[in-house]
Amino acid sequence: MNKNPILSIVTTNKNDQYHENQLQRTKFILKYLTYSLKKMNAVHKVEYLVVDWGSEEPLSNYFYKEISECSAIKFINVPKEETTKCELSFDYSKAINIGIDNSSGDNVMLTGSDAFFPLSIFNNLLSLLEKPELFGLGGDEYKLVPRKFLLDDFFIYEKNMEKVDQYFQSLNHSAIPHPNVPLNGGGGAGGNLLKKKQWIQIGGVKDTIKHNRGQDIINMHETTKFCRHIDTATFGSFILKLPRTTSGFRKTQVINEKKELDFLTFEKNENLINANKIEIISSLNLPPKKKEFEFKKISKKKEIVSNKEIFKTILDCISLTQFSNISLNSHDIEFILKTKRIISTEKVKNIIFDEYQAIRFILYLARSIPDLKFIIFVDPANNNPMNILKLRALLTSTINRKVSKYFGHIKVISFEQNFLKYLNKNQDVCIIQDFSFGNNSSFKKEFSSVKINSYRTKIGNTKSVEYVTESESDILYDNSKILRSEILINFLIYVLKSLRKFKRIFIFEKNK
Repeated sequence: MNKNPILSIVTTNKNDQYHENQLQRTKFILKYLTYSLKKMNAVHKVEYLVVDWGSEEPLSNYFYKEISECSAIKFINVPKEETTKCELSFDYSKAINIGIDNSSGDNVMLTGSDAFFPLSIFNNLLSLLEKPELFGLGGDEYKLVPRKFLLDDFFIYEKNMEKVDQYFQSLNHSAIPHPNVPLNGGGGAGGNLLKKKQWIQIGGVKDTIKHNRGQDIINMHETTKFCRHIDTATFGSFILKLPRTTSGFRKTQVINEKKELDFLTFEKNENLINANKIEIISSLNLPPKKKEFEFKKISKKKEIVSNKEIFKTILDCISLTQFSNISLNSHDIEFILKTKRIISTEKVKNIIFDEYQAIRFILYLARSIPDLKFIIFVDPANNNPMNILKLRALLTSTINRKVSKYFGHIKVISFEQNFLKYLNKNQDVCIIQDFSFGNNSSFKKEFSSVKINSYRTKIGNTKSVEYVTESESDILYDNSKILRSEILINFLIYVLKSLRKFKRIFIFEKNK
């Protein structure tokens, strides 16, 4: 029986404040990896290697607990006195090759330290590697594992990995567009995966003076001599990548060139690093120190609501109201601008609408925060199943047409007990309802964790409306003068609605 892991995942890292919250990002990667492997009963099938390149305080000292709890996690500590022999302060190619040399898996994937597999996708990939013949493969193909950047890393602070996994499951991963990446070009890959014997056959990753990256295109060129290439997205496998931050980059490590191949030069693959000085930290050789780090979130920045944003918000909000004869006024625009900021601050991903508020605000929220999950409750007394289906078709088609980057999920259901029992009622939600039409049922009592509850209602017996919002969040934005001008907002809404109506009439007449 083969005792080697099926897969070794090789990453490189360094304790140099890469991104503002590097240690917390690494902690999440290790925690979610452990959760996934235990859930799949695959701890013995995977090896996760972090090559720590010359950290003064080794990263492994901060992750004693994670290393001791999961035998799959290993740190390869290359001391600073060895890394200073190399030309660059973070020599990616040499670090990666050390990872390949010290891996024990039959297959080796090279990827970034902030990339990870969602649990179900990880299971797909392991199945592909274990029994490639079931997928019509020979097993020796060069596998490109495409990546998808996440836009929000709120989950790295979450301790409940079940909750994190539910969030990943709610995202739409059916398509991973990479329009600028040519077929089998190698760019845009989140991971490059070969048999270990094949990495050794091509000599690992080449050292390059100008680029010092993995040079996907070079690896692929060399492997064309003895194997073909596949994109694992074809088989439902891809990798997610934590979002980039605005600071903390290793700015001096990569020199970008427009025609990179014209400047590509190779160094002699000299063995500068003394292998005897490298230390491997694992559950069998735990870190010598237990270091703690401060739980630190990235500081929030105050946002200013610009006139341009208000204009775009009105355009989004009138897009669907015109088809449904639902009113829209300045109170609605001011409300959704504020509420979007509360949703962003609280990191709430589940938005519960009634049909009226969905028509007003779903397009704007989908464009602003593209990983939101929407649930629209429809009154069964006023809608038959066909009407509910038509509403969902209208909402989904409009969002897909106007917000190409939206990858959340939309559910439109009848507000009835037999449907409600299938919902996860423990999730954090934002509820937005319209009570100005009469006595609607409140959704708040159906959920145990309501972060934001907001409803639109009439002021007394008048025709005027107001919003009542229940939330403990501070709204971080500067109030612009235009927000205080109801007359101007209402005038803009009227003008834009009139222009859209005129455009539709003009197109209709032209088609006749």
